[in-house]
Amino acid sequence: MALSFINLIEAYVLASIRREHRLFMNKIRKGLDFISQMHPSDNPLAEKNFETDRLSLFLRESGLGYGISRGSGQIALEDIIKKYMQRIERDLNGLPIKLYPFSGTGKPDEPRSILIDPKISFGRPILSNTSIPVEIIVERYRAGESRKELAGDYECSWEKIEEAIRCRLWEQAA
Repeated sequence: MALSFINLIEAYVLASIRREHRLFMNKIRKGLDFISQMHPSDNPLAEKNFETDRLSLFLRESGLGYGISRGSGQIALEDIIKKYMQRIERDLNGLPIKLYPFSGTGKPDEPRSILIDPKISFGRPILSNTSIPVEIIVERYRAGESRKELAGDYECSWEKIEEAIRCRLWEQAA
């Protein structure tokens, strides 16, 4: 089944909340229920900026963090980790337009080597700053070409080629 770009963003946000921050679905559901009362939406995970401190889910609006995983909307004063949400580029209306998924360590300084943009290559992952589909790189690598050869052909670092390979493997595992 194919996902729309908005569905992909929501899956990415949900996966990041669940996997990286180990938040349980009951807290996420409570938060989404609370948000639907404040701001009715068909796609709240894509339209809102979420953060977590590994214990609770927060909604960031107007510079404030609202604790929503308990359904209270209490303002949070903690400095919340934003690494996943910073990899979603939004338009002037706040809607997601580009995604730079993690493909390696998930550390905040991980390069933005891979881009998913619904306007480029039908929304398939590409090497950022190019229009080279990740799947082409992976196919050539599986056919026996080295990272060094691919990096030379595509005029990029072998690390960027490695990111593309990891991204594809992560995609297939998901």
